[in-house]
Amino acid sequence: MTFVTFGQDRNPSLLLIPGLGVSYEIFLPLIDILKDRFHIVAAGIDGFLLGKESTFTSVDDQAGQIIRYVRDDLGGHLDVAYGLSLGGKILSRMMERDEIVIDHAIMDAAPLLPLPRWSVDPLRYYQSLNVWTCAHWTGFWRRVFHSHYFDVLLDECRKVWPYGKGKAVRDGYKDVYTNKLESIHGADIHYWYGTKEAFVARPQARHLCSLHPDTHVEVFSGMNHGQLLADRPEEVAGRILALVPDILYYSLGQGVEAFTTRRDSVLPYAVIQGHQVHGSEVALITRPDMTREDLEGYDALITDLPGVSIGVRTADCVPVLLYDPVKRVIAAVHSGWKGTVQMISRKVIGIMEDKYGTKPSDLHAVVGPCIGPESFQVGEEVVTMFKDAGFPMDRIWKYMGSQGKKPMEGGHHIDLPEACRWTLSEAGVPEENIQVCGIDTYLDPSFYSARREGTKCGRNINAIVLATR
Repeated sequence: MTFVTFGQDRNPSLLLIPGLGVSYEIFLPLIDILKDRFHIVAAGIDGFLLGKESTFTSVDDQAGQIIRYVRDDLGGHLDVAYGLSLGGKILSRMMERDEIVIDHAIMDAAPLLPLPRWSVDPLRYYQSLNVWTCAHWTGFWRRVFHSHYFDVLLDECRKVWPYGKGKAVRDGYKDVYTNKLESIHGADIHYWYGTKEAFVARPQARHLCSLHPDTHVEVFSGMNHGQLLADRPEEVAGRILALVPDILYYSLGQGVEAFTTRRDSVLPYAVIQGHQVHGSEVALITRPDMTREDLEGYDALITDLPGVSIGVRTADCVPVLLYDPVKRVIAAVHSGWKGTVQMISRKVIGIMEDKYGTKPSDLHAVVGPCIGPESFQVGEEVVTMFKDAGFPMDRIWKYMGSQGKKPMEGGHHIDLPEACRWTLSEAGVPEENIQVCGIDTYLDPSFYSARREGTKCGRNINAIVLATR
């Protein structure tokens, strides 16, 4: 098998498994829509790989290869997995084996039941001939069908046929037609099919519901299998996005939760926030009912109260979240360029030391989504302020030539995430305990950006909360 990845690996994971006779490229329109929101892994099935001769092995072997990849590269966890036809069969086998965690699974017209033995050979040879004609008589079938859906399938058959030929098709269908799904494990399972394939798909859906009564069965009017993906990828994208909270979570260890919201996200719970003024004042949150009015002029908050979420609002500025697992203290810091020059994070760490006994060497930190170095163009006066404050200019400043006509082209650029990382390190936070998110809010439309949209745009909420014992 092959695995092609798209998007940043800090985003929720999305696995895409294609059907028989097609390559992962059938997903490209969907990938183009979702690549900024997910870390996407598109699998290539043996026998149907692009540019590489291979043979189809078995559904179980393909499932095993994907399971190993998810274990080795994704920590044994998938946020969403989508399998098309044969891909859905492979996905069902992965869930039957129950060796990794899959939060949300979508099986698009997956064949889950075996056919009568007498019908298997005639049908698999018929399907092999069918794919051969699609690969070799592409122009003829285009004139017959006049359909975008069939155009997509014809192009896919033409691309993959030379590398697996009829044997891959026959072997694939034989394994699909002779194996029955006996059990399945998963928290959220969806089965999709179109009304044009209802005669075949309805028994599969009934069987799946008998194994997993909470399965969500969704039927699309006037559709064949895979047609929703080919004709309306934006609808498929919307359905996938609806499964995953629009929130970027961070891993800071046990006993704490930390996250950043994306555009139009709904907060999972109330978050105490200050009225930020791009300064360096720090407030201690000593009771859970403190309001924004109580926190006028504060750009950083610290608390040791379990269950009380604190946060900062950003739209290009740097959010820094701190956690001391020993003293159980947290902090949320709004580090705009002015606050970064003033080294507000260092000031916060000093207060955590004085008030709570925190040791900087115990701290874990996240530098969240913010404007990146390629996007943060500044004037010479700002460069001078960073230099005078003692920042390592060889690491945070770059002159990119004369300013061009395009936004942010040329001129002086400051790397704010690196400046904040350096400040944390200089304050005593171990390098290995500092996570730099790496998301550029100016370039990523899923986050608000004041420089891209204007200062009246929305704000990303960056929050942290101690778990209650």
